[in-house]
Amino acid sequence: MAIQSLPSGAGASKIRKRIRDLQRLLRKPGLSATKKVETERALASFEQDLEKVKTRNVEKKNAQKYHMVRFFDKKKAIRRLKHDGQEALADWYYVTTFPISEKYSALYAEGAAGHGHAYYQAILARIESGELEKSPEAVAKILNKIKPKKAS
Repeated sequence: MAIQSLPSGAGASKIRKRIRDLQRLLRKPGLSATKKVETERALASFEQDLEKVKTRNVEKKNAQKYHMVRFFDKKKAIRRLKHDGQEALADWYYVTTFPISEKYSALYAEGAAGHGHAYYQAILARIESGELEKSPEAVAKILNKIKPKKAS
């Protein structure tokens, strides 16, 4: 008898339940060697699935929580790109590439630690090393992607 898998996109509680079921099955005496190996493999697979679901939930929560802050930071970074050009490029890279799985630190809020954040410092280092573009062409390319406001 093969171990049934859960449907794609199953929630954390269903996965946890399946993990508990498999752990109970492994504790039973007299389990055949093939069934034991099959159950252990399925258990490892479900534990990986649980980690993926937990990560996805954290990313979803952070995306909702920091959406407005990131939106305003992005607007301000665009404004600074238009005005200051290359000096604001690090801000643009920070806002657009910040990992969703981490707590976002605003760049422009009062008392914000965004410019001192380790990720911001890593962006500056990547710009200095040449890994990220810092040229007038890069600024122009970014500004061309942004849709201009419609005149009313």
